[in-house]
Amino acid sequence: MMLLKGSIHVTTIFLALVSSFVSTTTATSPSTAAAAAPAPGLGLALHRWYIHIFNNMSQGEVLTTHCKSKDDDLGIRKIFPRNEWNWTFKENFFQTTLFWCYLAKDKVHHAAFEVFSENEELQNSCDYKHCRWEAREDGFYLFNIPKNQAELRYKWQP
Repeated sequence: MMLLKGSIHVTTIFLALVSSFVSTTTATSPSTAAAAAPAPGLGLALHRWYIHIFNNMSQGEVLTTHCKSKDDDLGIRKIFPRNEWNWTFKENFFQTTLFWCYLAKDKVHHAAFEVFSENEELQNSCDYKHCRWEAREDGFYLFNIPKNQAELRYKWQP
C-alpha cells in the first residue's frame, strides 16, 4: 500500500471511519436488560444503537431469530417466552447501517423485516437509541418510545 508524502495512510483513516462495532448479549429477562445503562450517544454520526427483541407470546412458543447486516451475521438464536435478546452497534460513517431479521414462532409462521435502518420514522420511534421489537401472537410490534405505546408493524406470514 502506498503512503502519501506528509500524510496519514488514507486506507487506515477510511477503515477507522466506516467500521461499525457490534456486540451481542445472551437472552435475558427484561428486568436484567433494563439494569444495564446504555453508553451516551455521539450525535447522529457513529451513534450507538441498541436493538431488543422480546418474546412476549403468551402460548409459550420459542422465538427463533436470525439477524444480520451486510457485514455482521449475528447467528441463529432462540428466545424463550418472556425473555429477550439484544445487541448494540454504532452506525457507520455514511449512515447506511441496516440490520434485518428472519423470525419464526413455529414451522409455519414467520416474519422477515428490517429491525434497523436509516429510516427517520423508525429512528424517531426508537427515540434515536433503543429499538424495542416485541413478538406477540398476531405479529411484531415496535415500541414507540415518544408515544409510550407498542405499534403493530408486521404480521406473521404463513
